[in-house]
Amino acid sequence: YQRRVRDTEDIAAMDLKGQELAEFLFKVIMIICGVGGWIAGYFLESFQVTLIAVAGGCALSALLVIPDWPWYNKNPIKWLPARNAKGNDDDASSSESESAKTK
Repeated sequence: YQRRVRDTEDIAAMDLKGQELAEFLFKVIMIICGVGGWIAGYFLESFQVTLIAVAGGCALSALLVIPDWPWYNKNPIKWLPARNAKGNDDDASSSESESAKTK
């Protein structure tokens, strides 16, 4: 049994700036729907209106935040190069061995 590891470049993953944007959108949508629903429910004297507004905000924020939309992937992470089994960088170990040979 050999474990296969997928290359991270072919996986579309939400980056840190995308996570911040998703959290900001969620908070803004929920605050607007919560406050708006509370005000509408207060004046209409209906708690159902408040709950419908909050549920609508939850649905809208879930639609915008949960899927990995392309606008959440605009700042990809630059990963460090892989290390070999000894814990050295691949490039650094080859350059060290070459410098040792020349001495």
